[in-house]
Amino acid sequence: MSTVIIGVLGAQSCGKTALVRTMSGEDTDRRKDEKERGLSIEPGFAVLETENSKQLSLADLPGHDKYMRHLLAGLSGVTTVLLLIAADQGVMPQTREHLAICRILGMQQGGIVISGIDRVEPDLLSMVMEEVPEFVRGSFLQGAPVFPLSSVTGEGVAPLRSWLVEVVAASAEAKGTSPFRMTVDRTFTLPDGGIVATGAVLAGRITSGESLLLFPKMAPVRVNGLQVHRREVKEAMQGSRVAVNLHGVEETMIERGDVLATPGCLSPSHILDVDFSYLADNSEPFRNRTAVRVHLGAAELAGHIVLLEDEELGPGNRAAAQLFWRSRWGPGRVTAFWCGATRRRLSWVVA
Repeated sequence: MSTVIIGVLGAQSCGKTALVRTMSGEDTDRRKDEKERGLSIEPGFAVLETENSKQLSLADLPGHDKYMRHLLAGLSGVTTVLLLIAADQGVMPQTREHLAICRILGMQQGGIVISGIDRVEPDLLSMVMEEVPEFVRGSFLQGAPVFPLSSVTGEGVAPLRSWLVEVVAASAEAKGTSPFRMTVDRTFTLPDGGIVATGAVLAGRITSGESLLLFPKMAPVRVNGLQVHRREVKEAMQGSRVAVNLHGVEETMIERGDVLATPGCLSPSHILDVDFSYLADNSEPFRNRTAVRVHLGAAELAGHIVLLEDEELGPGNRAAAQLFWRSRWGPGRVTAFWCGATRRRLSWVVA
């Protein structure tokens, strides 16, 4: 069965988890500390069935800036986004940042949700609705559908559900001809001692019984079993959220950010060639060989960046560069990196 992953983004407390719960019946805040604090820390996933043999997976992504690395990890495999704007908040700084992330990652499709319309007067709702077109002008969300709704009363939820079903129906069927690749975003141990790794299938397909390599450890593993949204399956294809029961790996050998892939398709390296875009809102030029924290898939790595032509790069400019990090890693999409000393976000790059 094919799956389409929809990323649900927005500022803290804009109603993402409540919307996912209303649409799916699942509470994606499963951790004790998430429930105690009333905010999402890890990405949560819920499934909606459609009538065309495809599944729709809703990825409830953290809104707090402190958990940005978790949001970036949760965007792996996402092809369509829902950007939430709370009717009683309007466009927040985090909203702008999330839209910028999606633009850099090359997202092409999405919708806008105005949440919590039951909490505001019509005049305030109208003001927020009028703010949206200017906010998304020039982005992939320009002209996207806008859904004012309430997760409490259910008003406006049906049109959003219908649109999501249309998105799933129109999605291209994954061919699964490329080598398999999946970034591990969570691991846990079964009562019988089995090790399970979860993540989104970024390319190809995975089948029960096949042999894979765990990168960057280069450890051979075998697939004992597969689940997609708690259902046993024989195979999973690109776009699916999958739990992989692994044989041949110890609990201490696998961690968040590792990559499961077809043997021979990746070559771990200390160096990655990148197209470096330095954010325009930075106040100082980027200096060559600055220490950075790199977000690659679900991993966060320490390293530094080397400009290939100049010693400095001004805000709003781009250049060819190389990323160097301390441990070997496989090729992939670099989503963000930070100044190692101040944690100030420096840039978004694509490898």
